[in-house]
Amino acid sequence: MVEVAVYKLLGIVIILIGIIAIYQLANPKPVERGKKWGADSPSQTLQETLPKNMEQTKEEAGVTATVIFIPEKSISSNVFSISLDTHDVNFDAFRFQTGVTLEKNGEILPTTSVSESGSGHHRKAEIFFPKRDLPYSLIISDLAGVNRRTFPFSL
Repeated sequence: MVEVAVYKLLGIVIILIGIIAIYQLANPKPVERGKKWGADSPSQTLQETLPKNMEQTKEEAGVTATVIFIPEKSISSNVFSISLDTHDVNFDAFRFQTGVTLEKNGEILPTTSVSESGSGHHRKAEIFFPKRDLPYSLIISDLAGVNRRTFPFSL
């Protein structure tokens, strides 16, 4: 008796799953223009809000500085990866926390968080700033005799 009831219940569950699957196939959710399929959460950014120049490199005074905007981490902050490479300068004295800022309409924004790695001639950091809309510039100050390196980001 119990086995028959279990099989009936299992049959009902399978039928309900089939009905839901048919409904979902018949009524797919439309994709909004500019959004990835299924992009419902704020963590999935519209393409129109990303900067055109997400990766920039500048070479000055024997130093190669590369700045990369990281959209997948830029939900409540603006997040960048910065690499400094050289064969001539020791970067151990450079402080990403104070030497890198974000500039928007004349307002200078300090970092809110920094995660550093490397030493000597090769340093990297992941840097977080308060969230701001484009356009803005990331500024690296007082590095290897160069007062200001500017990395502009725009739509």
